[in-house]
Amino acid sequence: MTTAHAALQEPPAWANRWHEPEVSVLISMLKSHQQRNSEMFMGFLDENPKLHRRVVWYAGGWNWTIHFRYDDGAGVTMDNFAFVVPNPEQPIFCVPLTGAMVEAIPLRRLSKFIRDGIRSAKCAVDLHWAMWTPGPESEANQLLDLLKRKIRLLDKSAPAEAE
Repeated sequence: MTTAHAALQEPPAWANRWHEPEVSVLISMLKSHQQRNSEMFMGFLDENPKLHRRVVWYAGGWNWTIHFRYDDGAGVTMDNFAFVVPNPEQPIFCVPLTGAMVEAIPLRRLSKFIRDGIRSAKCAVDLHWAMWTPGPESEANQLLDLLKRKIRLLDKSAPAEAE
């Protein structure tokens, strides 16, 4: 291949801003254990009818990202519920938490893996941007536990129906 042809070669799907990839293509670019973790994470999120996913271009290292939004249909929404950044080098699972959520979650009951992610999260616009790159399946399961807690907190914040 000549240098001119190499320059015209398309970037990988995750980094090609001009072509929105399918989720399956993004996940297929990951290592096998990362694929399993991503599929487990997204499978759990996809099962909840209050969560809606879309693929969004974010650039800045996140490139094509799988974005989850929470909407209970009764007025409680959270646009930044969760993100899967399928970076083939190091995928990121991001679970933004409000200050109130961080206070409500019993950190001592969570694993060190999850606690460290929450404690080291950067805070911007009242959101703690907690991020992890799970290795073994047990760490992915710990992230699922955090997502369940977050959903319960959002479900509790729904306005009580008039009687």
